[in-house]
Amino acid sequence: MPAKSPEKKWYSISAKADDTAEIYIYEQIGEDWFGEGVQAKNFVKELAGLKASKINLRINSPGGSVFDGQTIYNAIKRHPATVDTYIDGVAASIASVIALAGDRVIMAPNALFMIHNPWGFAQGSADDMRKYAELLDKVRDTIVTVYREKCSLADEEIIAAMDAETWMSAEETQAAGFCDEISSASAGVSNMFNFAGLGFRNMPPEACLIHTIEPVDLSATTPSASAEVIIPPQGAKKPEMEVVVMPEATTAPKNGANDAAEIAAMCAANNCADKAAEFISAGLSADTVGRKILDLHAAGKLSTPAAEAAAMVDMGKDAKSYSYQRAISAAIDMREGKQVSGFEVDIHQEISKHLPQNYAAKGGILVPMRVMNTALTTGGTNTGKETVFQEYGEFIDMLRNISVLARMGARTLTDLRGPITFPKQTGGSSAYWVGENPGAGVTQGNPTFGTMVMSPKTLQATGAVSRQLLVQSTPDVEGLVRADLAAVHALAWDKAGIHGTGAASDPTGVYAASGVNAVAMGGVPAFGKFVDMETEVNKDNALVGAMGFVTTPGMAGKMRQTLESASAGARWIWDGPALEGNMAGYKAISSNQIASNLGVGTNEHGIVLGNWADLLIGMWAGLELIVDPYTLADQGLVKITSFQMCDIGLRRAESFCKATGATLA
Repeated sequence: MPAKSPEKKWYSISAKADDTAEIYIYEQIGEDWFGEGVQAKNFVKELAGLKASKINLRINSPGGSVFDGQTIYNAIKRHPATVDTYIDGVAASIASVIALAGDRVIMAPNALFMIHNPWGFAQGSADDMRKYAELLDKVRDTIVTVYREKCSLADEEIIAAMDAETWMSAEETQAAGFCDEISSASAGVSNMFNFAGLGFRNMPPEACLIHTIEPVDLSATTPSASAEVIIPPQGAKKPEMEVVVMPEATTAPKNGANDAAEIAAMCAANNCADKAAEFISAGLSADTVGRKILDLHAAGKLSTPAAEAAAMVDMGKDAKSYSYQRAISAAIDMREGKQVSGFEVDIHQEISKHLPQNYAAKGGILVPMRVMNTALTTGGTNTGKETVFQEYGEFIDMLRNISVLARMGARTLTDLRGPITFPKQTGGSSAYWVGENPGAGVTQGNPTFGTMVMSPKTLQATGAVSRQLLVQSTPDVEGLVRADLAAVHALAWDKAGIHGTGAASDPTGVYAASGVNAVAMGGVPAFGKFVDMETEVNKDNALVGAMGFVTTPGMAGKMRQTLESASAGARWIWDGPALEGNMAGYKAISSNQIASNLGVGTNEHGIVLGNWADLLIGMWAGLELIVDPYTLADQGLVKITSFQMCDIGLRRAESFCKATGATLA
């Protein structure tokens, strides 16, 4: 491939003062053969940082890379803004998919809309060709899924139109259901694109240009690396609806029809786009890939440079000397207009350089949630082998240790960048026993998929510390300051994970989430009711992983005094200490973070049984501390407000069961 020319983006994103943003896609999508344009991951990053309640998406594009286009479609769909798509000239091929990401699709009266099958070139054995054809069919089916959600056509009609490479006028597009309305203003159809060179057969006469593209030998690709295998001759443009082919031509991907695009989108959104080819080639399902990405996040193996710099800072040999206590003192000096310096200030400045695009700094001091220490000892028998002791431990570890949900097995994902999306299968195929030569075919059932999206929300907490305490320089005082900060945030996690309403900026917790199982207790719970909760989760094949009960201290106390049955020798329902025991064979923890006043006019206590590994706590960037040395000055106290970007998500709602109507009397 020739050397890259200066970057030329195929899109532009701009925000306006009225909380509206404009996105223009006026080019071929993705990187072309001459290195111009940028990949979808750049688009996704810019879109994730866009704060707007309304987006106008304007399209004049012949299409481009299928997986780039699917990634863009998914990114636009999960953005919280209301999106209006305007087809100003042409929305062809994968650009027609992107156009449907809008809540409304408005088309100029003289614009064009085109759908067709994905295609590419390959060369090799008959088996190679068959496998390549199977891949193209799978990719086609992912596109049909998007069209089906918008239009009024049956799948068979959509596929027939794609087979025929169908160009539609605005009226025809609206009649088919792809377009919601036709605007009154014309916007001439662009003839800037070499439609013939892009491989189209039925393009408008004014766009006809003659161009040819040579095939490629699949066997010439490197088996161990992911690559695009459609290579044009000198001067050729990239074929439209280009498909990225996995070079292991001897192994056909075994993914479901919807999986390839879902996997590509997930990997792009989670900054591991380079792994998409590996996952697809291995034939992994989207659900399996989602879990692999979760594990990579939890293990800290995903490289997210900007967010990682904000949340984890390599302090080298000075890591053990970092003090949150001194950071607060420096913040006071900053607030009072004094000149500040020192190690903690240097770390604040370093984090400031790498904040995520969507983080609005509050003017306080930024502190790391994780401390990476690479310094080695300088004495002793193991010189050069032992890491320097970190006296206070990582702040993130303190959060995990204090949080009830984290101790129950909830996964904490750190160093995130942008919204994070995972698919979940919501329906499956059906199997039937049939005799020889049945008179009728069996009913077809297709897997259906949904998504779970986590996006950064701002958690704010306020506390106070005395000026006298801040001037003390002892490990005990430092540990106290860190523990207080960690506790207030960990308690907020727990509250949101159980009782988050999902309204405004509030995460959605177990009690408000749709799809969570429920069992009516009808007063004081009997042992059988806890078995019923277990059964509900078991019915959904979710009785796996980190199962356990979480409830209130009052309910724990009541169950410690309630027998499983009236039979002689019966055990107490809750066995063991009130803070951490066993109930119905599962680990059980009590916490005041679980509400005891759920009912109207009653003291209804919350009880949740779940596989807590399916509850995710996501964190973006670091922790920002805002100090107020004035409000409580007459009490000798400094008011501290902390900000953290985080969210709570349920990987599978079916993994949980909540109790309703549970009382102590």
